[in-house]
Amino acid sequence: MQRSRTLLIPALVLTILALIFVIVGVATPSWIVSNGDPSAEFGLFKYCATSGVDGRCIEKTIVTPAALAIVGLILTLVSVLTLLVVLVIQKLPRLFSILPIIFLVAASIFILAAIVRYFPSLIAELASNPAVRQTAGTGDPPSNEISYSLALIITALVLLIISSVLGALAAGGLIFGAE
Repeated sequence: MQRSRTLLIPALVLTILALIFVIVGVATPSWIVSNGDPSAEFGLFKYCATSGVDGRCIEKTIVTPAALAIVGLILTLVSVLTLLVVLVIQKLPRLFSILPIIFLVAASIFILAAIVRYFPSLIAELASNPAVRQTAGTGDPPSNEISYSLALIITALVLLIISSVLGALAAGGLIFGAE
């Protein structure tokens, strides 16, 4: 059982790292960067477009992906807390070791849903918002790329999946292992 419990340490470290990445990814405004004329940054909570020295930011939340990402963030935090409880408290019922896995998998699902839902929501928002369409300009065609915020969210998703696997291996040892 002690060997299984040691698997929870890297799972906890990876989950804490994922939590930091999700916090930064949700809080920062640069999920997609468009390098055209004008250039633009698109995040969960605002869009910014610049042409020359002029810049215009529109405070607008893309509601569904933002809500999914925030729920994923909360579930990641709960995963950290339950992993700590399972790691520190030795006398828990064996089935309690399944809880961190449930929260890790749920956090992964919500974060993946936020990523998948972001692009159609962004396209719909751009099509329906005349202020954003006015920033499209007639200059160079844009080259769009994933920026650091979305890259951090994707990295956090991978870390959560790895933590889920480590947690499942540890839970199997804790539940079915010898006393």
